Amino acid sequence: MRLSVHHKLPVIEGSVLLAAVLRTNVFLSVLIVFPILFSLIGLKWGDLGFVDRAWYTSVVIAYAVLEVPRLIMGMNGNKERSVSSLIGFVTLSLTFHIGIMAVYHAMVPRKNSLDYAISTVEIILAGAEVLLAIVEIRKMVRQNTVNFYVSLGMDV
Repeated sequence: MRLSVHHKLPVIEGSVLLAAVLRTNVFLSVLIVFPILFSLIGLKWGDLGFVDRAWYTSVVIAYAVLEVPRLIMGMNGNKERSVSSLIGFVTLSLTFHIGIMAVYHAMVPRKNSLDYAISTVEIILAGAEVLLAIVEIRKMVRQNTVNFYVSLGMDV
């Protein structure tokens, strides 16, 4: 009989590639994407109707609100090798982040090349983050499995 037990180890080592992609995305989000998106709100505000303003503003605010916890979950999950944090990171990335960027890419009115560039780069980075996080989760689960062999009264 074989039992598998999954546990959290306090070992501090994570994927170097995932850390590099996450740090690149933090740099890109904080120093480039947030200022550009919020300045584009000001530039486009006068040209947009009420519904278009609501779409654009809600997409930008949803991105700003969800991006910070998503990146924190990814950084902490990778650093602490926490499977649950990385699963939360992958879930947020697949459901909300890529969805918000796809809506931004498809439905935001009066797009310019900067809008296309931001959404495309964010979708590509999120895809890379998800793939690297899934590989890291598989690796962690495989390494953190303890095999117990139970003898039921017979000598092996």
